[in-house]
Amino acid sequence: MFHARRCHPRNGSPTPRNTAPDGRRIRYDDPVRRRFPLVCALLLLLGCVVDRAGLATDASTPMDGGARRDGAIAPRDVGEPDGPTPDVGVDGGVDAGPPIPSDWFDPAWRERRRLTFDNTPHAEDLVDFPVLVVLDASRVAYDRAGPAGEQLRFVDPDGTELSFEIEAWQPDGTSYVWVRIPRIDASSATDHVWMYSDRPGAPDGQDAAGVWADAYRGVWHMNGGFDDATANGNHGGDSAATDAAGRIGGAKRFDRDQPSVVPDAPSLDLTSAVTISAWMHPTSLSHPLAVLSKRESCESEANYAVFIRGDDAIQFEHHDASWRTFRGGTLVEDRWQWVVATFDTSTDRVVLYLDGVPTGAAMNNDRSLLADANPIEIGRNGGCGGDYMEGPLDEVRLEAVARSEAWIAAEYRSMTDDYVDYGPPETIR
Repeated sequence: MFHARRCHPRNGSPTPRNTAPDGRRIRYDDPVRRRFPLVCALLLLLGCVVDRAGLATDASTPMDGGARRDGAIAPRDVGEPDGPTPDVGVDGGVDAGPPIPSDWFDPAWRERRRLTFDNTPHAEDLVDFPVLVVLDASRVAYDRAGPAGEQLRFVDPDGTELSFEIEAWQPDGTSYVWVRIPRIDASSATDHVWMYSDRPGAPDGQDAAGVWADAYRGVWHMNGGFDDATANGNHGGDSAATDAAGRIGGAKRFDRDQPSVVPDAPSLDLTSAVTISAWMHPTSLSHPLAVLSKRESCESEANYAVFIRGDDAIQFEHHDASWRTFRGGTLVEDRWQWVVATFDTSTDRVVLYLDGVPTGAAMNNDRSLLADANPIEIGRNGGCGGDYMEGPLDEVRLEAVARSEAWIAAEYRSMTDDYVDYGPPETIR
C-alpha cells in the first residue's frame, strides 16, 4: 500500500502529496503522472550520451568497416602527446591516407613517377630497347633517390623489375640512366614504366650488363674510361685521350694518334650483320676521322671499319678479297653529331645515318663479313696514316645486328631527350 509523505507548505498547513492545492485529489492514472516515467527515461538517456567527436578509435579498426587492407601503412599513433595533431575522420577514426594503388610495386618505396614513351612516329615494335632516362631536379627528388641513386627502381606495369645502369649521377645537375624496356608497341603513345624512389637504406639495384641484350657486343660510354658496359667485357686499353664533356655524361677527347685498343674476342667477330654507332664532335675535318676499326693495318683485310672521309662523309668499309666502301652524308666541325652504319648480309643492304636519318638510299653490298684475329681500335683506323680521331667521342657501340630505320630514329630521339614523358610524383604515407 502506498503511504504518501506529508509536506509542509509555507502557510504551515499540511497538504497530502496526492491532493491538489484546491483540495482535488490527483488520480494515479492522471495523464501527467502517466507521462512522468517516459520523460524521466528520456532525460536519463540524453544525460548518458556524450559527444565523442575528436576521440580516436582503435587504430586497428578498419575505417570502412571491412578488413584492413594488406600492405597498408599503419595510422599515426595518436597516443604520443608530443606528436602532430592527428587527422580525424567523421567517425572518429585516424585518417591513414588514400588506399595504396593496387599496381604499386612495393609500399617500401614511397614515391613513383610514370615514364611514358612516345613511339607514335615509329611503326615498329621495339624489343629490348635501351631507353635513356634523363633526370634533373624537376624529374626526380634527389634527396629521395639516395646519394648515388641507389633508391631508384624501374618497374614494368606487370610488376617486373627492369635492368638499369646509371651512367652519370649528379645530384646538383643532370643524371643519365639507361633502362632496358622489354617491349614498346609500334606507334604507341601510352606504353610506360614506373620509376620508384624514396626507400631509405635500399641497396644499389643496378644491373648494367642486363641493360644490353645479346646483340650488343660492345658499349663504350667513354665516361671516364673505356670499359665495356655489356656482359662481354670487351674493355679498351689505356689511352692518352683526355676526359671531356660528352653528349651523354662524359666523353673522351682524342688529339691525333691516341687510340684505345680492345683485344680480339669471339664476340667481336661479326659475320652476319653489324651496326656501328658513335657521337662525334670533330674539332677538325682536315683529315679522315676514325671512329672504330677492326683491322691489322691500313692495307690489310678488315672485318669492319667506320670513319669520316676527307670529304666529310660517313664511310663504312670492309675487305672481302677487295675493298667494299660505302659513304654518305656530310659532317660539320664543332658540333655533336650521331653517325651510324649498318650492314645486313641477308639483304645485302648498307645504310648510313646522320642524326637518326638515312643519308641517302640504301646501298647494295653482295660481299660477306670476314672473321679475323685483329683487335678493335677506338679512335684510329688500323694504323692508316692520318686516319685518327680529333675531338671528343661519346657512346661508341658495336652490335651484331643491322638495326632498322625505325629503331635508329627512336634511339636518336631517346638520346636527345625527346622520347620520354615524365609524369608528376605519386606518393604514399
